[in-house]
Amino acid sequence: MAAVSAPSGPPETLSGRERILSAAAQRFLDAGYVETSLRDLAADVGMKAGSMYYHFESKDALLIAVLERGMSLMVDAFEEVVDGFAVAGVDNAIESAADQRLAAHITAHLRALHDNRAFTAGHVTLFRTAPQVVREAVLPLRDGYEARWTALLAEVLPDRSIDERTMLRLGLFGAMNASIEWLDTGRGTVDRFARLVADQFWRGVGSEPSEESSGKGKR
Repeated sequence: MAAVSAPSGPPETLSGRERILSAAAQRFLDAGYVETSLRDLAADVGMKAGSMYYHFESKDALLIAVLERGMSLMVDAFEEVVDGFAVAGVDNAIESAADQRLAAHITAHLRALHDNRAFTAGHVTLFRTAPQVVREAVLPLRDGYEARWTALLAEVLPDRSIDERTMLRLGLFGAMNASIEWLDTGRGTVDRFARLVADQFWRGVGSEPSEESSGKGKR
């Protein structure tokens, strides 16, 4: 899969479609789907309302594009971790590397989620209440991402049942994704939170924390 990035740079350097996409992602996140109008979005990007339809046929199509971009960013982050371990020569079957692999994927998920918040947070805040046509269009991408995590947990937790791994995945996603509502990324806490989540998942909160998550490791 080719790497996907969120639109970046000064607005004047972006194409019309990318300007609309960037503005829509932020407005959907701030105001919600119902309260967002194409007329407001046109004003945000300095276009006439009718010009919006040259790029997107409807508000549903625009939300689909935003959510697809967000999920593609999450998938790319997951695959970058896989590629990184492959380059390092780490065999996925080596049990001793399981906790490291899981921690790396947790960190990648949280970085992608928070670094591209306008596009990725919609999967947490908008998806369940989005129009059915939007959910149906985006669901295969979401299912594909979840399947990657299901396969990962099967590799690092081979002794757990399928039902247990499913519950563990859902619990892990709940912990990570809920952070979009409260984690203050301005304080540089994403990586530390990732380490705490990995420690809690792998070792349990009653065990001795790793040096990094306790703040005693390298900074």
